[in-house]
Amino acid sequence: MFCHNGLMKTVYYLPGRDSSITDGLGLAIKKSGFKVIGRDLLSDFINYRIAQQIEIIKKDIEEYLSAGSLILIARSYGAFLLLQTLVEMMPFPGRVLLFEAGGVMFFRPPRADKLMNLAKEQNFPAPKYLEIHTGTEDTQCHPSIAEEFSRLMPEIKLNLVEGAGHSLEQQYVERVLERFLFGR
Repeated sequence: MFCHNGLMKTVYYLPGRDSSITDGLGLAIKKSGFKVIGRDLLSDFINYRIAQQIEIIKKDIEEYLSAGSLILIARSYGAFLLLQTLVEMMPFPGRVLLFEAGGVMFFRPPRADKLMNLAKEQNFPAPKYLEIHTGTEDTQCHPSIAEEFSRLMPEIKLNLVEGAGHSLEQQYVERVLERFLFGR
């Protein structure tokens, strides 16, 4: 297991809708030697109102952050929920990696305008480090919205993947994950 100062590094992961933290990207994070915690976006949790989902995620992050180092990674709808949660907190002191998240989702979920409005007003509590990867052909997390969001918040590192849709290729995601987790 990857350790820092004798403690195992922990990743709080939120997958896409109808996905588990033990599959796909969550499994890749675990295979990299990190402890993976988070929320499955499956039946029970996904059926809560968005305010309840955000409150649960916020409590999770605060609890695990108080126990030591924490990295946040999210994908698709999980990325949207994570951004909504970060709005409700003090600026996150660590690193955040989002896949297929255009700042404000194109399909207009609840609270979609809140993120962009906070960015325009320069009131978004930006984390210490925020990196977003989304495809130029993504129809759910529209790239033009991601670009506007990142222009308003220069601390965001936006990476648009040319020709990619909503699901980024596994090899690309694995390369980004490796670099993000290990600085390679």
